Amino acid sequence: PRRQKPPPPAPRAAAPALPAADPIAPAPRVKPDEAPPTAAGPRDASPRKKFTNGVGMEFVLIPASAGAFTMGSRLGIEELIRRFGGTEAVYRNEKPFRSVVIERPFYLMTTPVTQGQWRQVMGEYPSSFRDCGEDCPVEMVSWDDAQRFIGRLNQMESRAGYRLPSEAEWEYAARAGSGSEFFFGNDAGQ
Repeated sequence: PRRQKPPPPAPRAAAPALPAADPIAPAPRVKPDEAPPTAAGPRDASPRKKFTNGVGMEFVLIPASAGAFTMGSRLGIEELIRRFGGTEAVYRNEKPFRSVVIERPFYLMTTPVTQGQWRQVMGEYPSSFRDCGEDCPVEMVSWDDAQRFIGRLNQMESRAGYRLPSEAEWEYAARAGSGSEFFFGNDAGQ
């Protein structure tokens, strides 16, 4: 039988958030024999390209950009709405089309946080699709929930500096070095 696609996460009551880390600051430095590693600064030796933490989350090193990359959409807001649906408010942050430089490498998890990883860190299952299994992505979590998760993860792995990526870091990683509208080209119908 085919699995149904989960509905988009519904907003939950806001929980007190832990203070968020500076979205561009690198994680604190650790000795080479301690895990997890941090992104390297300009004078550091070559950092590990991948690591897996104590919860089983795999991270990959995203290098600093060699130059500026273009962030946002070339399309006008009306065209974005026509092609993809939504409202003007959804696409407001896609403008203006701008050049951005990622000055420091950073680590990004290779998959979404799974229900099993969430349970291991938070001790609960917030997801509505529990029958899906421990390896399915966690859903039904808010930004505040994610901040609490990161805070607990940092406590569990005290030398770590986990944080959410900035919007620029996320788009840089998602574009995978391409200059097209999407990482796979300009045709959204692909």
